[in-house]
Amino acid sequence: TIYRNISEQLRDNSQGLWISNKPMGSTDKTQSISLGAKEKKIIFLWVHPRSLSTAFERSIIERGDMEIIHEPFGYLYYVHENRPVACMTVDPTHPTSYEDIKKMILDIAKTTTKDYVFVKDMAFHCYNHISKDPDFLRRIKSTFIVRDPLKAVSSHFAIHPDVTCEEIGHEHQHNLSQCIIEATGESPAVVVADDLEADAAGVMEAYAEKIGIPYNPYATRWQKTYYNMWDTWKEWHVDVANSTGFHKTDRQKHEETIKKHPHLLEFYHHHLPFYESLCTMRVNRQTLGR
Repeated sequence: TIYRNISEQLRDNSQGLWISNKPMGSTDKTQSISLGAKEKKIIFLWVHPRSLSTAFERSIIERGDMEIIHEPFGYLYYVHENRPVACMTVDPTHPTSYEDIKKMILDIAKTTTKDYVFVKDMAFHCYNHISKDPDFLRRIKSTFIVRDPLKAVSSHFAIHPDVTCEEIGHEHQHNLSQCIIEATGESPAVVVADDLEADAAGVMEAYAEKIGIPYNPYATRWQKTYYNMWDTWKEWHVDVANSTGFHKTDRQKHEETIKKHPHLLEFYHHHLPFYESLCTMRVNRQTLGR
């Protein structure tokens, strides 16, 4: 079966890494979230499933200057809060509560030798917690990636036929973006997947400019590689592991899937306004220098 009881996985599974190449970082017990002299900038990419977000993450890996943390709050949403989950391989050593996962991220920012920490996660994984944590929102630099919900819904359904409307994800992204604006007074950078497919170099340069990091023009192409940090969601990352860059996708096949399943069409119409709102904050070649 595609579903497994989380408690069963915790008993019998000891595989799956949650970070690129190191165990849980510092044993420092401090809970401060202010940026200390040795703490690194934490960049969050808030995503929804099937948004080209792991391809974006693959580009970030190619830079070589960021410590990557891959979807840590999935353990909060599915394990700690005990929801049904498709194709998740659980690492029993991974923290599961909101506060413990947050502390893990902050500890890594204190101990990493990289220049930055980059965290990719679903907005719906921790929205109910982080939306009430403005101090943490001010500590991190939040960014987003969104994909046309027609493509996202169809692609998600292909892997997870029992997907819920909430798991499509655009609504929580939009709501989180409003929390970020309220907490920080700044609009976050939003990457639009169609822009990324059409002009990866322009989008990545604009993204770097918006969040105040150097642009690396060589990070939009890469060798086919699988990373252990993807073990938790291995089945979801087959395409990116076999990719060498960003490529355009066929919209027509996604339209055909949506038309065959009325509930998917409902999901599409529900999330479309949130997608369109987020697109007003897009970064691309046209926004450079603004």
